[in-house]
Formats: sequence, structure tokens, C-alpha cells
Amino acid sequence: MVVQVVASLCSPTSWNSAQTPLVLTHFFRASTNESSTRAISLTASILFQWLRKQDIHKEQHYAAVLRLLHPLLGSFPTYAECPFKKLWPILECALELTPEFTLAVDALDESRAEDDSFDLWRRLCAVGLFKNSRVVLLSRYRDDLDKRLPERVELKMDAQTVTPDILLFAQEEIQKTLTLQPLGDEILQKTLADADGMFLWARMMIDYLKLAASHRAQRNRLQRFPKGLAAIYEKFLQETQYHLTKTRDSCG
Repeated sequence: MVVQVVASLCSPTSWNSAQTPLVLTHFFRASTNESSTRAISLTASILFQWLRKQDIHKEQHYAAVLRLLHPLLGSFPTYAECPFKKLWPILECALELTPEFTLAVDALDESRAEDDSFDLWRRLCAVGLFKNSRVVLLSRYRDDLDKRLPERVELKMDAQTVTPDILLFAQEEIQKTLTLQPLGDEILQKTLADADGMFLWARMMIDYLKLAASHRAQRNRLQRFPKGLAAIYEKFLQETQYHLTKTRDSCG
């Protein structure tokens, strides 16, 4: 549901009055990319995206931003060494020079708990007040962040809310995979009953069914596919161990 909301906001077709819509995004991913959680990383990422869209900016505006950047290029080897408070004003200037833009930031709660991050949250909210901006900040609950974002909309992401999107995903997979179509209704029923709001569960089940050697094996896999991620991992480990043991024995 949240993905659909953001996609709608970021769609160029939603900018009826904008001739050169610009969409800028940043995703905090603490689990896979620790460096992305720093305030300076977001700033550099958004500024880089802005610079890549040279064709939609006025020449004098683009040149003005480059002039501001030039002193920093000779002072810091990479953006990571550049202080946040030196780079952010340049990004802010670039955004103010942009006719209209959308800025979407996902997983803001994964931003690093440092002084710059607290300042970043405040500055992002300030950008949202620009007349030419649409700013979408997505975050799970985090106490210190919650206190700094008083104006917010809370979206419940429970199983009941997410299930329609999971069913849509499963339906699309069935439609584009011929081998899944004979069991289409049963797959959807299984998804509705056991997914429990987890896209990953549905993804793993669909992939598991695709690997079945026959229609009969596929039905057997569907009926035996467990509920819950922990049970799935245990099942996959057991099957992997069985096949490895069988391969070892056959090799003598």
C-alpha cells in the first residue's frame, strides 16, 4: 500500500502543471549498506541525481550549482569526508532553483543516530515547505524521529492491509508463468490463508513451485509448503542436506 502511494505521488502523470518533473529518491538500508544511513550520503545521493538531470535545468542554474561545488571538490577526496553542513546548502540551493520536484526518502528510521541526522530530519521538513516541492518521508516508528516529525500520517501495515497487494503479486506471477496456471486458484487460496502479510513468504512459495519437475510434484509442494518463514528455512535446509547427502553417497 505504501509503495502504491509513493508510486502515485512520484508518477510524472500526477504533475499536470509541470513541464519538467523531477523525482529524487534515497533509500536508507542499514542491513545491506551501512554508509547509506549517514546524512551526508543522502545529501550526496540526491545532489548527484539532480546533476544527472542537466537537460531539465536552466543553464544558468546548473552553472551556479557547479560553482558552489567546485571549492569542495578540491578540499575533500570523496563526499564521505565532506561535512554535511557544507554540502547540504548546495543541495538546498539546487532544489530551490528547480521548478517542481518530488523527493521521496524511504526507511528514514534507519538513518544513523548522530547529530547530523537530527539536523537532516529538520532540513527535510523545511524542504517540504518549498512551494515547488513534494516531499514524502517513509519511516517505521522511532521515538526520537517521532518527536521531530509532528505532522505525519500513520499507515497501518498489518496483514489485513498488505494481503491484497500480496494476492495481486501472486496473481501476476501465475498469469506470466504457464506452469503455475493449472493450480492458480489453489495458489491464491494458499496465499490468502498462510502468507500472514509477508511478501517474502509468497515470493519463496512461488519460486519453490516453479522449480517442481511436474504438475503432480507442484501440487505436492503447494500442499506441504509450511506457514511461517522459520518453518520454510528449516524445510529448505532439510531438503538441501538430503540432496547433498544423496550426492555424496552416489559419488562414493
